[in-house]
Formats: sequence, C-alpha cells, structure tokens
Amino acid sequence: MLSVVNGYDFWNKKMIQGLIHIHTSFSYDSSMSIEELKDFCERKGYRFVAITEHREGMNPTRMNEFVEKCQMVSDSSFFCIPGLEFSCKGNIHILGLGIKEYFDGDNPKEIVECIHIKEGLAILAHPGRKEYELPKDLLSTLDGIEIWNEMYDGRFIPRIDIFERAKRINPNLLAFSGVELHSLSQSVTLSLIMNDDKNILKALKKGDFRIIGGLLSFSSSPRFRMYEKAWFCLVRCLYDMARKIKRSVSAAVV
Repeated sequence: MLSVVNGYDFWNKKMIQGLIHIHTSFSYDSSMSIEELKDFCERKGYRFVAITEHREGMNPTRMNEFVEKCQMVSDSSFFCIPGLEFSCKGNIHILGLGIKEYFDGDNPKEIVECIHIKEGLAILAHPGRKEYELPKDLLSTLDGIEIWNEMYDGRFIPRIDIFERAKRINPNLLAFSGVELHSLSQSVTLSLIMNDDKNILKALKKGDFRIIGGLLSFSSSPRFRMYEKAWFCLVRCLYDMARKIKRSVSAAVV
C-alpha cells in the first residue's frame, strides 16, 4: 500500500480531510443543522466543510445568519466555509465558495464575476448531471469544475472526459469533487485532503489538495495518460449504462 502519493503522506497526522458542496437546513435541500453537520464531520474525522446553500430562499438577512453560524462552529480543529449555489440560465449551477454576502442573478458569467469580486472561488457544479455543452466564455472565467459529484456521477468513477474538454479551453481549471450531502444518513465516499493549512480557502484556491474517492486519488490538476483516459472512459460508459438499466427496471417495477 502506498503511503505517499505525489508528495502527500497519508500517514501524516497533520494531513486534514474535508468535504465541499454540502447543504444544511439553511437550504430547502436538507434538514440537518450546521451544529449537527459539525458533529457528524468530527465523528468521521473531517476537519473542514464548504457549505454551499441554494441561493433560492436566501436573502441578505438569512445570509448574515448563515455566515455567523459558520463562524460560530469554526474553531482550531474545525473550519466551516460559507457559500452559495447559484442556479443559472441553461441549467448551469455554479458554486461560490467563501462568499459572505448575498447577491442575486441568473446569468452564469455575471455570477462568476460577482463571486470573484466577493473574493470567492467559482466552481461549475455537477456538469455530468446534464450532458450540456459547456460554454467556452464561461469556462475561461471559472476557477474549477466538479469532475466527480457523488450524487450525479456515482461513487466509483470521475468524469474525466468533461474535465479534459474543459481544460482545453481553460488550462488553469482545478478539479473538484462534491458530496451533495443532504442528510446525515447518507454515506460519504468522496473528500478532499490537503497539508495542514490554517487558511483552507486559500489552499483550495491554490489547488493545494487531492481528491480521494475509494481506491482512487488524484491531484487538483490531474494529468491522465492515454491508457488511463481510455480505461476511465470505458468504465464510465459501462457504469452509466448499468445505472440506466437499474433505473429502467426500478421504474418498471413501480
């Protein structure tokens, strides 16, 4: 078993692990409180979370309450990053990590600009949910793209095909994974791991982390060999096919 991968020592107790793309009771998408989320993460050994509440249902007052609650549960051993998820035109969803002020809109490019003005991190969320054509002018402004979303992409294989296409447009794009944690009963198999850093948001912006999922681990700027790309694409195709068959059978039974 490898204990060191690309400079990351997985036996090093200073390594910290965390989750991004989480929802709590501040959104319509979850019933768990931020306090319950913190308790869950501490029991699982996660040291940080990035909560991206849905913009719908939020307002300046509620946003302030949300940010204050994130600050209240943060301490020397756990850090809670506030943020929003924006549903934009074209069924495009954008995560704004680290933003502390509410703003509205549905133009994806304008949303990214506002996230950057607020010193946040703009990430394209679950592009594998819908096989839409990625807008080139939007990709060129983004900081990252979610190439592995546990809810929409499954637990076993990332969407490196989408990432490869996006990187050809914006070589600086970082790869992220998202959990979409909606309930404490949900199993979690994807996380980020990084060297101990008190400024976690800064480390995320720099890409100083790795994605961990099952037996797979890769950096925020992965470079896949040709045979790896072929293998990923084959497994992805078979996996998607199996999921479609399962959904069809379930629908027929109902």
